Amino acid sequence: MWSKEFDKVSVGGETLELDTFRSGIQNMLQTAWELYDYISGGNRFADDLPKNFKDDLSNDQHGYSFLSHGPFSKTPNGLLCHLVRNWNLASVDGARRLSWDMHALRRFFGACGQLNTLLAVLTYILPSTSTRITEFVDQKLRNDLRNRGLHMHMDEMFLLARYHKMTNATGFDICTPAFYPKPLQDLTLEIFAGGLRECETILAPVLFGSKSAGLYHMSVGLVFWNFGSMC
Repeated sequence: MWSKEFDKVSVGGETLELDTFRSGIQNMLQTAWELYDYISGGNRFADDLPKNFKDDLSNDQHGYSFLSHGPFSKTPNGLLCHLVRNWNLASVDGARRLSWDMHALRRFFGACGQLNTLLAVLTYILPSTSTRITEFVDQKLRNDLRNRGLHMHMDEMFLLARYHKMTNATGFDICTPAFYPKPLQDLTLEIFAGGLRECETILAPVLFGSKSAGLYHMSVGLVFWNFGSMC
């Protein structure tokens, strides 16, 4: 039920004040960027983005994504180099043996877990079409057993909902796009195209085991819930 001024809405005994909700969204975006700057040292690595992205929606090859047309950084692997040098994640001894600093890795994934949680909540709320949480966490960054959900069309990012609870019963998929607002798109591109997700994919097996790499590599939402509390 809406208030007379349409500034509050009540559902199931709970009341949402829209001004508070809007300011909360802005605070979440600001906090997400602060976390990213903490990880990246204030650098931006998605600094070679095309005006119009290439994205073949008909391509069902395993692992394909619009990110396959990168790199999108003027310094490929620049973020990984920054992390190794400035986060002291690993060292090489006189015998040229690599040694990981597990405490530093936990600190890194702790920050990533907080950032990914914010990104997941913002991604669930802000694109225009609502979806069931079980469908959201199954969205893919790259083609897996099911085709990916995240796409770039020209200069717009959207989640394309294909599967839903009636897919198996009806034999038909839905095809519903949910477009990202610009602030969320900018944050998402910096994380995915700037190399942070790739760094997580590379480093996760050291801390979480080999299966974690595939989850980070493929998932839009799943790792935000599974690994955030482990850091």
